[in-house]
Amino acid sequence: MINELPTPVCPLSTPFSSNQIKKKTTTQYNLKTTSLPNTIGLIPDGNIRHLTGQRGGSLPSQTSPPQNPYSLGSSTMSKIITYLSSLRSANGDRVENIVIYALSHDNYIKRPSSTTKSVLFEVSKRCLEISSTHPTTSIKFIGDLTPLLSLPCASRSHPTLKTFDSLINYLNTTSPANPTQTLYILLNYSGKKSLNNYYLTSNNPLISSVLPLSISLIIRSGGECRLSDFCPLESRYAEIMAVNEMWPDVGEKVVGECIEEWGRRRKRRGG
Repeated sequence: MINELPTPVCPLSTPFSSNQIKKKTTTQYNLKTTSLPNTIGLIPDGNIRHLTGQRGGSLPSQTSPPQNPYSLGSSTMSKIITYLSSLRSANGDRVENIVIYALSHDNYIKRPSSTTKSVLFEVSKRCLEISSTHPTTSIKFIGDLTPLLSLPCASRSHPTLKTFDSLINYLNTTSPANPTQTLYILLNYSGKKSLNNYYLTSNNPLISSVLPLSISLIIRSGGECRLSDFCPLESRYAEIMAVNEMWPDVGEKVVGECIEEWGRRRKRRGG
């Protein structure tokens, strides 16, 4: 029997019960807030635990074929981005920037190369989907991209896009001139490296520097409460919400409740 995930002890987070979402619905969550965070950071933890049923993740059907945890995770990414893109506050504001932690540098160096290839394949597939369905969204990749450029990407609808570098060039070429929203995807990303690149003025354009934004809200799934080298400078005034749901179980309700909690908090920024 799987034990229920205990509530994380973290003064910066507002954890939610993993029983909040009994079943997914197609109706949009009715957001109860008058303001929206300008920039939301997502740390999608728990893809593998979702499949194995560890620490509160939903158990897969015994008769279903094996699932790719990163395929499930990328599907959730796409749904959450679509939801965030649709939100408008009472005065017309929107979520202008989304920063998603797709693959950390520690993931890249410590996990099998098959993990990197699987993540990259799924991310590229969703990026092509998002560029088609959200034509006013700009997509940017952040991290040490050099070792990833020659890896294959998912491009069934674009047979000329065989490697990751060709995908980057394609997205740069088709990027909207005046985007209403920017999606930053962190791949082989290290907050420590980004700070070194920023302060030591590295000449390598493929190693990210600090992002030109300040993250308002960070949502981390999987019940853990830490940044894990995620945007240390950009997150200095972010409100952090750690939720118990594994990433594939995260839906509009969880994200909506995090935004509502963000709206209730007083942002003093040292004042």
